[in-house]
Amino acid sequence: MSESIGEQASKNIVCLSKNLELEEYRTLIGFIAAACRYEVKHHVKQVLKRTSCFKLIAALFVTGDSERNTVILDTFMPILVRELKTSSKFSQSVHLINFLFSGDEELSKLTHEVCSLIKKKIGDDEYMNRVAMCQKNASEKITDRKRKIRELAVTAPEDAAELKRKKNKKKTEVRKRKLDEIKPYRAMKRRAAEQRKAQENEED
Repeated sequence: MSESIGEQASKNIVCLSKNLELEEYRTLIGFIAAACRYEVKHHVKQVLKRTSCFKLIAALFVTGDSERNTVILDTFMPILVRELKTSSKFSQSVHLINFLFSGDEELSKLTHEVCSLIKKKIGDDEYMNRVAMCQKNASEKITDRKRKIRELAVTAPEDAAELKRKKNKKKTEVRKRKLDEIKPYRAMKRRAAEQRKAQENEED
């Protein structure tokens, strides 16, 4: 999906959403949120879906009544708070230069703009309360996940070991990808080595 197609689709959705019943509207917002979560989980380095969805949500929030805006807040504040936290980590990291020249810059800026719009409309107190609640819920999920992992280590040590292995492998891949972004020649050298090895295997 290109950016222009995404923008046109967003305009159509804003127009059509005015005729939806509240439950239908809730379902619509749920689908939009699901698109964001899918991108975070499967294509975290891509930002087109989240960028398009955040713009759409901002447009819906501006034109929506209190009931519909509550639906948006309940569904999207956790996603927005996550992005705020992510962009904050980027800005404090040694990878800031890479971040500033990536699509993450646009997403970070857009996230702050959407949050500012929300804060202006609902007021500082409610906004801060919602942010605090999102942070609390996220922290509780992390704690619960860690507890389940500890329990798994007791009840099913082999499964726990496999889970840990996958987690460490993912961390290694993420670390390698970040280093490749900072030092592109690393990736070039590795690909060249892989090609040489593949050629040697073919010759054998």
